[in-house]
Amino acid sequence: MKLIPEGLGDNYQANITRAQFAAATVKLYAAMSGKTVPAAKENPFTDTKDPAVLQAAEMNFVSGMGDGTFAPDALVTREQAASMLARVYEKLGGRISAVTATSFADNSSVSAWARNSVAFMSDKGIVSGVGDNRFDPQGSASIEQALSISLRMLENLK
Repeated sequence: MKLIPEGLGDNYQANITRAQFAAATVKLYAAMSGKTVPAAKENPFTDTKDPAVLQAAEMNFVSGMGDGTFAPDALVTREQAASMLARVYEKLGGRISAVTATSFADNSSVSAWARNSVAFMSDKGIVSGVGDNRFDPQGSASIEQALSISLRMLENLK
C-alpha cells in the first residue's frame, strides 16, 4: 500500500499544495478501497492538467475555486484538507452527520461548508487542533502532517 503520491519532493516540512493534497486523496482512496482510481474523462479546470487533480475532481474529492480554476499551487487550508478527506470517506460509503458547531474554540472561523467535515474528522481522531483548542481552519499543513492524517484515516476508518 502506497500513500505517498509522486511529486512531493524530499522536504516533508514544506506546506502541501492543493494539487499535492488532491493526489494524496487519490492514493488514500485506492489504499482504502483496493480499487484503482480511473483516469478523468474531462478537465473542469482552466489552470491545471495534473492527472491526479483531475482524478480527484472526477471522484468528487476536490472542487474548484468557483471560477473554473483549481489553484493547484495554492496551499491547502486545514479545513479544505478535512473536507477532501471527508469526501473520500463518503465515496467509500461512510456517512458524515450535519453539525451546528465543531468543538474547537475557533469554531466561528470554520467555514460553514467545512464544519461537518472538520467536526467528523476531529471526532474520529483524524485531524486535531493546533493548541489552545484551536483548529486554525485557514492555516496550512505540512506534507508530513498531510501524510500523517492520511495514515490515521486509513487505520481508523477502514
